[in-house]
This record gives sequence, C-alpha cells and structure tokens, in this order.
Amino acid sequence: GDSLAAQRLARLDEMTMTGLDNKRPMDYFYDISAGIGQQVMVRESRHRAMQASAKEIENQRDQISGVNPNEEAAKLIVYEQMFQSMSKFISVQDQAMQNLMDLL
Repeated sequence: GDSLAAQRLARLDEMTMTGLDNKRPMDYFYDISAGIGQQVMVRESRHRAMQASAKEIENQRDQISGVNPNEEAAKLIVYEQMFQSMSKFISVQDQAMQNLMDLL
C-alpha cells in the first residue's frame, strides 16, 4: 500500500498531466519560466524605448524653448557672484562714508 504510493510519487515527474497541457511538471514549469523571461525582456525593451523617446522629446523641447538648464544654472552662479561682489562693494563704501562722517 504505502510503497505503491511512494513509487507513484517518485514517478510523478515522469508523467504527463492533462491539467498541465499534457506535459510533465518540469516541462510545464520550464515553459512558464521561459514565457515569463520573454515577457520581462519585452517589457524591459519597451521601457528602454520609452526612456529614449522621453529623452528625445525633452531635448526637442529644450531646443524649441532655447533654454539649456546647465547654461542657465551657470548663469545663475555668475549672477550670484556678481551680487555678492556688489554687496561687499556697497558695504565697504558705507563703512568708508561712516568713517568719513565720524571724522567730520
């Protein structure tokens, strides 16, 4: 009794099953795994294509608007440095005027 069940269980991987499209369990599993792998590859390929399209659209938008974010950031840094220089110049001028007024 028990040995027959154990023998059937041992041969389970050799038997085809109607619920598995008349395939052996491992063959069915391999088919599913291969299908999933193919779907992942297709989706990754689509994702890369969509990223490339998005980048191309972004580049076209930047060309049309004439705005390059890197150039604008560089200009902002220059303006900030100019502002700081002028602020220091005005501060020095103010201090010089204060000293002059104190002398008078």
